[in-house]
Amino acid sequence: AHVLQAYGAIEERRGHGDEAMRLYTRALQSDPTHAASWIALSLSLQQRRDYGGAWRCLRLASMAEPRSYYVWQVIGQWHRKQGELSSAREAFRRSLQLNPSNVATLHAWGVLEWRCGHTQLAATLFQKGLAIQPQ
Repeated sequence: AHVLQAYGAIEERRGHGDEAMRLYTRALQSDPTHAASWIALSLSLQQRRDYGGAWRCLRLASMAEPRSYYVWQVIGQWHRKQGELSSAREAFRRSLQLNPSNVATLHAWGVLEWRCGHTQLAATLFQKGLAIQPQ
């Protein structure tokens, strides 16, 4: 599943979305618990504006790997894009509970709060990220 998903990502970058979708689907047929393939398929479906299918893939990713900080980070980003800010915050919180050193989640959550005008909370999240990764 790993190789099929990675190859699908390459095809996606080459602009071969249909081939990427076939590869992600093959990856999931070989390993339905491969959360990275569910996420890749979700992102591909989002580009095609199939938001229902994209959300189903994210739910399946969270069922496949409920303790993956990355899955919850991506779910948080999904909710943010949908304007579901409390759900985004909860997903970011879960991501950080699973991996408190995840600078990408700290950044994504900080940006959400900054855009909402919660500059103190955004600054706190950014400071935590800088403490972990000062570069």
